[in-house]
Order: sequence, then C-alpha cells, then structure tokens
Amino acid sequence: MQDSAFHFEKNPDFFQNNLGFLIGRVHRLLKHRWELSLKEIELTPSQAGLLSLVAKKPGISLRKAGRELANDPTNSHRIVLDLESKQLLQRYKDLKDKRLVCMKLTPLGLAKFEQIQILAKKNQEKLLDQIGQPNQQKLMDLLLEVQKDLEKNE
Repeated sequence: MQDSAFHFEKNPDFFQNNLGFLIGRVHRLLKHRWELSLKEIELTPSQAGLLSLVAKKPGISLRKAGRELANDPTNSHRIVLDLESKQLLQRYKDLKDKRLVCMKLTPLGLAKFEQIQILAKKNQEKLLDQIGQPNQQKLMDLLLEVQKDLEKNE
C-alpha cells in the first residue's frame, strides 16, 4: 500500500493521465451537454432514451424496453408515466398476450422524437467541429475496439 501512495506522490497527475479516468471525464462532460440540450425540449436523458427506443421499435413491451435501456422496473414505469402525462407515449395491451403492456408514440411523441434527433445531430456536429472528421473516425474505431474487448472479457 505504501508503494502505491509513494507512486502517487511522485506522479500527482497519474489519474489525469489515466485513459479510463479521461474517458470517464469526457463521458460526464458529454452527458452534461446532452442533459442541457434536452432541457430545451423539456425532456430528461431517460425520457429521450425511451422515446427513441419506442420510435425505433413501435409496440415494444414495457418490460423489454426496460431491459434494453438497463432500467429497473420501477424507474421504467415512472418514465412511462411521465411521458404519458406529456401525451408523448401511449400504452396498450398486446392482442396476442394480454399480460404484455406495449408502447407506441403519439403524434406529439413523434414530433418530440424529431426534436431529439435534431439535438443529437447538433451535438454530434459540435463535437465533430472540435476534433474533425478524420480524428472522429479514428476515435470511434479505437473506442469500439476497446468496447468489444471489454465486453468479451466480462
């Protein structure tokens, strides 16, 4: 234990120069930027995520959506209730399996999803302006490689 404490004293920038720390910091900054963007259209990231998933997979069950978004059932239900109160989402019983609660976007939900896409594109363009297209592709390739390796070793 003393050895690692000694190492830190010799290299106080150890964490700032650590790849995992840097990726985590960038993630938090990008997440914060996204949260601020979504506030403009009165959504949270969780709400935007669910709207986007339902737009992509109309009729998806509440349970399956929760699993895909890694939300526990209580939070998934709360997000759905919030979106229903804004008239962006509608729940209905599956005709084949009455136990399943499925979801679809309302016309207002579809319009809100279009706003999400516009914001996502603006955020992407802002990031691209900062690092440039060639560097973005290199970064994406490297991050996908790291992701694949980490998932393989889980």
